Amino acid sequence: MRINRNINVALRRLSVVVPLLAICFCVLEADAQVFDTRKNLGEISFGEGIGRRAIDILERRPGAGKREAMDTIVSKFTDSNDAVTTRGEIEETRQSRNKLFVRGKGWNLIVEDDGTHVTYANENYHINAKEAYGECLVNDESQLESIARNFILTNLDGIIELGENERIVPFGLQVEQLRVRDDDGIISDKNLGYAVTFTRVIDDIIVVGKGSKITVYLSTDGSPYAFEYDWPEYYAIGESQEVLGITKVWERVDRYTENILGLASVSFEKFECGYYDGGSDDMSDPQIIQSACYLFINGSDEYRYTLAIAHPIPVGSNVYNDERWSQSTPEVLMFYE
Repeated sequence: MRINRNINVALRRLSVVVPLLAICFCVLEADAQVFDTRKNLGEISFGEGIGRRAIDILERRPGAGKREAMDTIVSKFTDSNDAVTTRGEIEETRQSRNKLFVRGKGWNLIVEDDGTHVTYANENYHINAKEAYGECLVNDESQLESIARNFILTNLDGIIELGENERIVPFGLQVEQLRVRDDDGIISDKNLGYAVTFTRVIDDIIVVGKGSKITVYLSTDGSPYAFEYDWPEYYAIGESQEVLGITKVWERVDRYTENILGLASVSFEKFECGYYDGGSDDMSDPQIIQSACYLFINGSDEYRYTLAIAHPIPVGSNVYNDERWSQSTPEVLMFYE
């Protein structure tokens, strides 16, 4: 199989020009300041993998539940006069199998799974801010990061908690853009809002995957108006995992892309190694948090072209079976060898 291991670090703009306008979230260039953490992670992962001989195995402690998480958020912001608020009466509460939906005056709250995954948005505030200001008042990446980080520290304290040897780092920045073409055919972009994402670092190892992520959405006036987090508590189980060296990691990647995905050639959008957390679920059993390399790949065979797909590949010498993570199950592991 032919593998192109040159990572494409020029992240693509996601917007599409249409005759009148288009609104979208677009990824900023990879060398923007807040991408330093992620860019460095990709470079280290590509050459060293995790860069450790062994790591401590962790478990993701199940959350307290959807109802308790909802009560915590509603209570925390009930007296807020800012964009993020739950002031006033709750107009609707409904529940699906693994989601609890709450709606107030202009705001919505969704609590998922075991209560560790929460999404809040005050779309009314954002709509009014866009109409009032037309385009973003704050566009400096360091200022955006600072605003988002301060919101987490001052408004999500007691919810976003860090354990020993843990910290949060900026991991991504997206911009909501309005793209217009005037009567003369000239195209221009207006920034309407931003989304700043942070991830967790444990003992200098970054958490990859959906878990341990916090995103703060900033409106046109720079105010946080929405947030989403998947933020569990971790604890060590008293066991360690030996981690493959980079040569063995690439051998495992080769076998996975060829034997499991059936791809004849592969190129990488991103390659990121660390602790893997696939995100919350509605199961009561704790999830094992172990080593993995996250592949964001383009691949093809003689019949098709597969666009960028994310695949977390376990890179421990001894892989812990996790039924939630198909790449770690014995049925898949046999193809790595």
